Amino acid sequence: MEAVRGRDLVALGAAMSDAHAAMRDRQRMSTPLLEELREVALRSAGLPLKLSGAGGGGALVGVCPAEEVTRTAALLARALRVSHPAAVVIPTVAAPGARREPVPVAGGQRKGS
Repeated sequence: MEAVRGRDLVALGAAMSDAHAAMRDRQRMSTPLLEELREVALRSAGLPLKLSGAGGGGALVGVCPAEEVTRTAALLARALRVSHPAAVVIPTVAAPGARREPVPVAGGQRKGS
């Protein structure tokens, strides 16, 4: 959580890799295909990926700086076209995050105040 609060994407990537390894090794949630895709992403775009959901063959998630999304997605898509042409890269940008000021609620009360 500190990596997220501190916006430390290197630490977040390492934490995601550790979480993925735990799910793969202890819970057997990954597949050979997901592991291949992770290797391609790391090698081609320097992007650590973590499986999302139950890991039965579906989705991987990676995080990079917002200003590098287009470049990172293009590098990954180019590499995947060669080795895994059916793979889909869906770039997105995170929402701004939680607000610190109180939020108005019904009845004039303010949540968080």
